Order: sequence, then C-alpha cells, then structure tokens
Amino acid sequence: MCFRARHLAGVLLLLWAAACQPVPQPFAPASKQAPFAAAVEVSPRAGLVVDRIGGIADDDRATAMRRQLVQALQDRDVVASLQLGHRLSYWLQGDLRLEPAVDGGDGSRIVTGSWVLLRPDGSVQDEFTHRSVIATGDSGQPSAAALSQVAVDAARAIEAAVARWEVHDGRRLALPPLAIGAIDGAPSDGREALTAALMQALGKAGIEIRDRPEGAEYLLLGAIARQPRPFGRERIDIAWQVIRHDGSELGRIEQNNELPRGRLERRWGLLAEEIAGNAAVGVVALLQRADEAGNGQ
Repeated sequence: MCFRARHLAGVLLLLWAAACQPVPQPFAPASKQAPFAAAVEVSPRAGLVVDRIGGIADDDRATAMRRQLVQALQDRDVVASLQLGHRLSYWLQGDLRLEPAVDGGDGSRIVTGSWVLLRPDGSVQDEFTHRSVIATGDSGQPSAAALSQVAVDAARAIEAAVARWEVHDGRRLALPPLAIGAIDGAPSDGREALTAALMQALGKAGIEIRDRPEGAEYLLLGAIARQPRPFGRERIDIAWQVIRHDGSELGRIEQNNELPRGRLERRWGLLAEEIAGNAAVGVVALLQRADEAGNGQ
C-alpha cells in the first residue's frame, strides 16, 4: 500500500506514538538545568545538549567553543545541539582549565576538561575528564584553532563515555531505514533546504536514508502552515509525520515558532538546519520507541 499523510498543526513540538499513548513534550524551552524525568529513556547519542562550558573568560569564545563541540559531536554520530533539547535529552556541562605544559619553553599549554553528563531528570549519568596539549600565542591564551582542537579531543572523550554507557545498558541505536517524502507549504528553497538538512541530521543519527519509499520501512512527510501575527511577525507551524509502509501513522512531531513576516520567502540556510536538527531528535526518539516496543523491551 502506498504511503499517505494528514496535515495537522499543534502547539509546541509534540510527539505521539502509534498507540496514542501520552508521551513527554520534547523541545521544551532551554534552561540551565536538565528537564524533568521522562517516561521513555533515550540514549544520550539520540539527544545531547551542550549546556555550558566554564573556564573561558570571553563570552564570544565560550559560545564558539560550544558550537565547535556540537559539530565535533555530530561528526561522531552524536545528535548534539545548543540548548535546543527535548524532554528526553541528556545534558552536558563542562569546565576547562589551562595549565603550562610539563616541558615548558615552547609556549604549549595543557587544557584539562572536566565534564558531567546529566540524565533527563538532572541526576548524574557520568563524570570524566580529557586533556589536550595546545599551542598558545604571545597572549598566552588559546587561539580559535586551538579551541577547535580542544573541541575535537573533548568530543572523542564524550563519545567514548556515551559508548560505554550504551554497552553497559545493552542498547544501541539500530533503527530502520527511512525515506523523506513531500514537504508541503515551504516557499522559496525551503523544500530542498529542509530535505537536505534532514538527510544530514538523520544520517548523523545513524538512520539510513533511502531514495525511494519502496525501499524504506518508514516515510517522513512534512507540512508547513503560517498564521499572521501582530508587529510584522507570523507563526510558523510545521507538522512531521512518520508513516509505516502500510500507510498507517507511526507518530507525529510538531514544531512552531514566530518569525519576522516574509522570512520564509528568503533563502532558508541555517533556519532549515535548525528546524531539521530539532525534528531529527524527535524522529529518532519515535523510531527508537517503536523499535523497543517491537522487541518487547
């Protein structure tokens, strides 16, 4: 049977399972603490928020470091974001300490990172450290390139901690293939930009993307609705549906936000990446829940 879909808009980003049982509300507003415990447990690999990194005095450099760490984690197949988590997200907090290298004399410094991985209920999942040896300039402070190296080293240690937890828990993400279908209501280059961004985000999450629905177990469909708001703004509602191969609905993910009116008529660029990154976390959680239910877990 061919795939089919219905277009619905909703409030905030919600996730429904096939059995229509209530599940926690993902993509809650960012906060400095991890969200409350959720009924469904998802691996940190499927949603990790880089919350804060202390020890960097300059706010711009601290923000750049967080962004670099998110990218380095994504390169290692960890679905990471900057305080854009859902209620199943794990949260990462860290502090960096800069010390002289043991040999001295060459301007090199040692960066020691202390990291805490928090479960969705705010309790500690794991604590670990990593070390990087970097070169510093005349200022004695790490350059942008040096911080990038620290991010790569830290991501390696963080992914190793996540992998240890997965082995201990006996679960790994092994999700079925998925195809990306129509995305209705996206003006300008929105449809193409969202499709490309979803392929990248879902691929990094370990989901195999198929070119045709016939070769996939699930199909992802999207629809965008717009409502005018005062002061030159508009509300954007995006509904994503995950459809089984028999045409029935596995579940649904919905997003909304307010943007300046006319923003969607311009090139989507980073907006598509942000939307796709958030949606991918919900898709992973939905597919994992279905996979665990199918395996009797």
